[in-house]
Amino acid sequence: MTQKIKIKLVIGDNQGNELKKLYFQENVTVAGNQYNLYDSSNHDELIHTHPLNLTNGTDFSFDYDDLHWEITDFTIAETATIGIAGGNWMAKSKSERGDDDATGDESGTFQAQSGTTRTGELNVYGASA
Repeated sequence: MTQKIKIKLVIGDNQGNELKKLYFQENVTVAGNQYNLYDSSNHDELIHTHPLNLTNGTDFSFDYDDLHWEITDFTIAETATIGIAGGNWMAKSKSERGDDDATGDESGTFQAQSGTTRTGELNVYGASA
């Protein structure tokens, strides 16, 4: 079974904490190193991202919790024992989607890892508090 790479650290505006409900998991029905995003707070429901199958270095977007999310500088890697991911996020209300001057935008960075970590160990993407 593939690992759940859970979003554990979010830095930035408060809305980003919603990301801690989500995790990445490899999609074993397609070519290797492609991942999907899931909602652990809603019976592991698949989040429909654009594009659906996520790969290292690919930006993506999705709608979740009444917000439109955009993920940039996305990185993800997995070995037999650990999976890690990270990137930048921006969230805006669906009503502001497409409005470049929206004042409700929130943003920050996130990091994800499978398994457990010791305090401070997760900071592999240079994020700082």
